[in-house]
Amino acid sequence: DLSRDINNEKKELEQLKKNLEAEKQKRLAARKKERSILSDLEDSDRSLSLKAKELAAINRKLAEHKRSAEKLEGDIRSLEDDVDSKKDRVRSQVRKLYQDSRLSNLGILFASSDYYDFLKRYHYLAWISQRETQLLSSYKTALTRLGDKQDRMASARKELLESRAAVASKLGEIKSERSNKNNILASVRKDSRLHEQAIDELEDSANRVTALIQQLEKKREKSLSAAGFFRRKGELDWPTLGSVVAFFGRQKHPKFDTLINKKGIEIESKLGQPIRAVYEGTVAYADWFKGFGLLVILDHGNNYYTLYAHAARLTVAAGDHVKTQQIIGEIGETGLTGEAKLYFEIRRGADAMDPLAWLKKR
Repeated sequence: DLSRDINNEKKELEQLKKNLEAEKQKRLAARKKERSILSDLEDSDRSLSLKAKELAAINRKLAEHKRSAEKLEGDIRSLEDDVDSKKDRVRSQVRKLYQDSRLSNLGILFASSDYYDFLKRYHYLAWISQRETQLLSSYKTALTRLGDKQDRMASARKELLESRAAVASKLGEIKSERSNKNNILASVRKDSRLHEQAIDELEDSANRVTALIQQLEKKREKSLSAAGFFRRKGELDWPTLGSVVAFFGRQKHPKFDTLINKKGIEIESKLGQPIRAVYEGTVAYADWFKGFGLLVILDHGNNYYTLYAHAARLTVAAGDHVKTQQIIGEIGETGLTGEAKLYFEIRRGADAMDPLAWLKKR
């Protein structure tokens, strides 16, 4: 009847609502997963950076222990020679005393011809006694010092072994973390959905960079000495050595057939290669930025900015004034990259410009 039909429709409607809610939750979970791609990469990069710093500290400690051990080895060799020399002198003195034992000290004194001769012999015997005491004391001191140095050497060797073990352990942690990042990047490269998510996130990060530059422009200092940046178009030195492997503008991904709008260029280089300021200016930003890894933004005046991303290490901080071709960092593989590359942009405010039009021709 009609009442039953209405109840059935209500049940179907409620089920449909449940299905829609379940689908909505799935989409929310998918979006959450999407947002995590660059976050996971940044977490991995930060962990790798921290572990690299810890490894550098351990290596410095290891070098100190090596230097300490080498110095102790030299000191021990010198002390051993000194102890051997003193030992020979003590033996010689004992042998001489044994040979002269038939002449007692009293006999030597009573053989004096007069009082002055007696005093002379007395002082002579006292001097010999003092020399023997000093020799034995010096020998004992040298033995004690040698023992102390040998104990310190044993401790230094133990510290050396512990430092080497710490280096091996930290290298293992770095290898594991690098493998984790490579797995994330491999997933992005293989899965078209994850690739599209990563591209969407990168576009969002690029928009946040634009917003950041707009904020910087509002509060920037008016008196910048690098106001002649625009006159150097086509004459700027390159920010690093290497070949351009990704160009400015819209490009099609060779595997997924998706369009990517690049606001800068990518220069393939070597890990640790210096990154240099293409022109003098003030460091407006120098820190981690999601999707860009370690990022430096230089303010060159007249609303011109240059961006340097994916660094392994930065050598400048916000507020620093840098000169043309000053080193501001080192090439790394932070952000959405698994290779040693520098991502480089030139902007006038929010507008990105082709860096190849500004850099010297090669």
